Amino acid sequence: MAALHSWTRLRWPVMQMIGLLCAFTLCAETSSAQEQLAPLEQSRILLRAFSFDRALLDRDRDGLVIAFLYANDSSESRAMRLAFEQLGADGIRNLPVNTIAIRFESVSVPLESIDTEAITAIYVPESLAPALSSILQVTRARGLPSLGSGRALVEQGVSMGAFVSETGAKLIVNRRSMQIENIDLPAQVLAIAEVIR
Repeated sequence: MAALHSWTRLRWPVMQMIGLLCAFTLCAETSSAQEQLAPLEQSRILLRAFSFDRALLDRDRDGLVIAFLYANDSSESRAMRLAFEQLGADGIRNLPVNTIAIRFESVSVPLESIDTEAITAIYVPESLAPALSSILQVTRARGLPSLGSGRALVEQGVSMGAFVSETGAKLIVNRRSMQIENIDLPAQVLAIAEVIR
């Protein structure tokens, strides 16, 4: 009887601890999944920020062509491309927005496409994080803005991205990368963005 009584006394704290551990695990999984924004929201933030780039019209292009890199299958970038095309249908600062999917196999592939397709920006998905240093060689050598699919890529050197913060969807920029890639955002935009220095 004494053993049953001690188990009853311990059962409630043990159940509470198990409940807290389950809740913590669930919250951790949810927060990591939530850091990635839906394509439409991500493209809305990135296109809006890009529209404030004071160097945009100096890029000497007839329109914006955003290259969406992918690793293996072009369907990886399909949702983001469609979101950019939908939101950019009216153009940005009187420039039409077009997209192109490019399979990233080596540095030479985007370099060739930059000239043939008149690319003005490159979008990097999370799946290409292992090749990021090679991709940034291209964007920096050509002064092309790099856009990313989340916070981690911007922390690693992509110029602009969008993520879910505690207060909602937010722009994140890498100040050093922006300077190298000739992105000139006004102070008002930087004031509402998270800035990595």
